[in-house]
Amino acid sequence: MEHMYSQQLVEQFRAGRKEFSGIHLNFCTLDSIDLSGLVIRDSKLEYTAFWHSNLNGAKFINCEMFFASFYTALLENAVFDNCKMEMTRFDSAMLKNTKIINSRLSYCLCVNANLGELDMRNTSKFKWITDPSSVSDEDIIDALRVIGNRTDELPIEIKSEIQRRINSSLNDFGRDPRLSHISTQEKGGYEQAQRSADIYKAMGNFTDGIIKYGSAEVYKDKKSKWPYG
Repeated sequence: MEHMYSQQLVEQFRAGRKEFSGIHLNFCTLDSIDLSGLVIRDSKLEYTAFWHSNLNGAKFINCEMFFASFYTALLENAVFDNCKMEMTRFDSAMLKNTKIINSRLSYCLCVNANLGELDMRNTSKFKWITDPSSVSDEDIIDALRVIGNRTDELPIEIKSEIQRRINSSLNDFGRDPRLSHISTQEKGGYEQAQRSADIYKAMGNFTDGIIKYGSAEVYKDKKSKWPYG
């Protein structure tokens, strides 16, 4: 696969190239960019964020995504077909005639989005989170472990930072009364709503923080041996 920096993708897209195949995006931030009509196929996207970007009419075909974020992205007429997506965020995305079809999802977040505009035919969903109140402490701990198990091939600086954040989060869930060990049955409506808000905020801060940190690290020296960015 061709390792590509976010700047390279944007420059080539603006120069007229609309379709990309066999590329690897890793620790890329594509923030508030018009990428409408973009096509990415047979590619891998890891720790890549399309925050607030225009992806109307975009297509992701036969792609593997891990820790990708489409937070608040415009996804009208966007298609995700035959994709494997883990730890991917669609929360607050602008969905309209959006398709995630023939795909496999696990630990993906889609809160504050119009699910009635989302076609998910033939898509398997494991921990497809549309309501933070459905998230248990065990779910969060399991998700953090999945993330930790995927760090072996990362540069040591980024791997160490991710592990530090994971350990910190695990400690928080062991000691923070807002986030831990109070069952839904034991909570009133206000407490449950507050816990859901705290969990949602914590998940967002964790995922965004890792992508931002990793992106900053790999851009310190594009000519280094790290094929990321």
